[in-house]
Amino acid sequence: MHSAQTRGGLSTEIQQTLTYGITFLIIGMFGSSLGPTLPALAEQTSSTLKDISILFVTRPLGMIIGSLFVGHLYDRFHGHKLLAIATIAISIFLTTFPFIDALDILAALFFLSGIASMTINIGGNTLILYVHGDKVAPYINGLHFAFSLGAFISPLLVAGVILFDMAPQSVFWLLAVFMLLPTLLLTQVPRPALPERSQEAEAAETATSGLVILFMLFFFLYVAIEASVAGWIYTYALEMEIADSVNAAYMTSAFWGTQTIGRLVAIPFAAVIRPILIVRVGVSCGLLMVVIMVLNPASAIAIWLGLLGLGLSVSALFASMLTVAHNKLPISGKTTARFFLGASLGGMVGPWIVGQFFESYGPTFLLHSICLLFIVECIVMLAIDFHKEKGGRNVDPA
Repeated sequence: MHSAQTRGGLSTEIQQTLTYGITFLIIGMFGSSLGPTLPALAEQTSSTLKDISILFVTRPLGMIIGSLFVGHLYDRFHGHKLLAIATIAISIFLTTFPFIDALDILAALFFLSGIASMTINIGGNTLILYVHGDKVAPYINGLHFAFSLGAFISPLLVAGVILFDMAPQSVFWLLAVFMLLPTLLLTQVPRPALPERSQEAEAAETATSGLVILFMLFFFLYVAIEASVAGWIYTYALEMEIADSVNAAYMTSAFWGTQTIGRLVAIPFAAVIRPILIVRVGVSCGLLMVVIMVLNPASAIAIWLGLLGLGLSVSALFASMLTVAHNKLPISGKTTARFFLGASLGGMVGPWIVGQFFESYGPTFLLHSICLLFIVECIVMLAIDFHKEKGGRNVDPA
């Protein structure tokens, strides 16, 4: 429901959107801060890199657990209070990370931070749908751009604190302070009204459970692809001897960088192009980029071209498919949580499977598995496309 209230010349809707965007910017910083700080955290806890890598599991595990019970809370309680509690919790965790010298305690805190992070992910994506309704497409793309921008900035912050002769994990204190800004905003900006939940809506949600599973599968495949590429392209480049350690790191950065650029570019297009068309183009172009790499696995040029094209191709997929879901389903916090459950599982399972076969099958297993995931994603996309929109409208086949 839209409101005409203004504060400082900004409408309530813009205040809400900016608040969610700032929150996602900082949660994106937190999400990508672990990699650059991992060696320092290993030294802090007197752990090996193998041991400290458990943090890559505990935080996603917390996100999965969070997705199981957080969603329905946004259908019943004050959304901004829930978000504020999550941001305060993350700020506390960030403050304590550099002081913890026991790996098991640090892992437990990362697990809890995963629950809080999922609370923010589900809340932001659900509440922005409540704010903008059928016109949500460009705003939800902007939300995901903010997250990507934060993920891009965070390693630069780590480099900055190192230049000032500070410990890499000092960046957590900076992020803890940054997180206070959305906490303050969430206590000042009015929350969006909860949509009315009639018995008919509850029945419709039950009747579309099969479609919800298809969306969950799509998000599972999307994040499995993204996490596999981001997690393994560095090692692939080294093993295939197409890049040294510096250029291999640039490949990973380039993948995230093109995603950030793509999400920014997608914002105005999302306002005028049907989201399902953006999904079709993104999945098709992404598959084409992977095929280029599969056919030229030892070519640095082909891998660079494919990687840059892949980042641009998939950049708007998640946000656009969320908009498609809004057009086809009665969206609630519980439904959004299911989508993020699928995404979180994909983020864990995809890189893990690649790791199981990377040595025995060879580095090209990365490209072959991603190609297979894209083919399955195309099938799932077509199955989703087959379903009518809410109100019985057929999707524009254009």
